Amino acid sequence: MKIDELYPYVLAELPDCPDEMLRQSFAFTAMDLCRQTHIWNEIADAAILVDGIADYDIDYPSGTIAETVTSVWCGPREMRAKTMSAMNDVLPDWQTATSTHPIYYNSTADWGSISVYPTPRGLAQLGIKPSITLRGVFIPKATATDLPNFLTDRYLECLCAGVKGRLMLQPNQKWSNPQIGAFYKGEYERMRGDVRVFVLAERVPGVTRVRPIRFGG
Repeated sequence: MKIDELYPYVLAELPDCPDEMLRQSFAFTAMDLCRQTHIWNEIADAAILVDGIADYDIDYPSGTIAETVTSVWCGPREMRAKTMSAMNDVLPDWQTATSTHPIYYNSTADWGSISVYPTPRGLAQLGIKPSITLRGVFIPKATATDLPNFLTDRYLECLCAGVKGRLMLQPNQKWSNPQIGAFYKGEYERMRGDVRVFVLAERVPGVTRVRPIRFGG
């Protein structure tokens, strides 16, 4: 959905706020919501493994930033995330180790790509082309002019509360209102917390206990 289509939902309480400031505020609020809750997560297209290649780009949605990777599978098996320091413990020869089925992954630069260990080798003898599939968490870019429909369809009230709280707390503006801005900021944080719990329960209604997230263990 175009961000400028959302302006009428907040303009009544933000008199004369410039369009670009509104756009930025919606983009920043959506970025924060996605970063803090992991609500925007998708399973990316599979990447075919190649002999001798350990690094693979993430095929993430256009106009987004890859925030993190939550799960990676090599065929039917889930791979394990390992930091480089932990890699030395579990695979001391990781620089030279090879396998037809890597079992560990990480990203030492950013989540635009991942590295798999051991490095794929001997794939031709399998008779198939092994692949890795990952589930990633994404956030909009600060320059976004569009937001995914699921954000505006399901979380419009949360986004609008965040935008109004963010802008009303700005000092010395026609739309400044610290008291009401603090209220909207609190409402946004409350709704954001509810979204986070929902995501941790993997969108299953009624689930109150969630599996802890492991990284590098």
